[in-house]
Amino acid sequence: MTRTVDRWSYLALALGSASYGCLLFVWFLLPAFLSPVIEDLGLSGWQAGVLVGAVPLTYIPLSLVSGLAIDRVGPRWGSASVC
Repeated sequence: MTRTVDRWSYLALALGSASYGCLLFVWFLLPAFLSPVIEDLGLSGWQAGVLVGAVPLTYIPLSLVSGLAIDRVGPRWGSASVC
């Protein structure tokens, strides 16, 4: 049994993947830029902690959207190991 997948499903999957890629770069670049941001904005340690903690909160909406995309295209097409 085959399942037809429309182009919108692939577009949603590609956008979800790009979003995760951007989140990856932001997450790993954050320590490099945190000290200058703290100094420039005059943040306390608590405020800097809230700023750093807000970055993972972007994961929640991205995971919801990409989860919907995976549900549309299926796990075989959604994984990177499609043979």
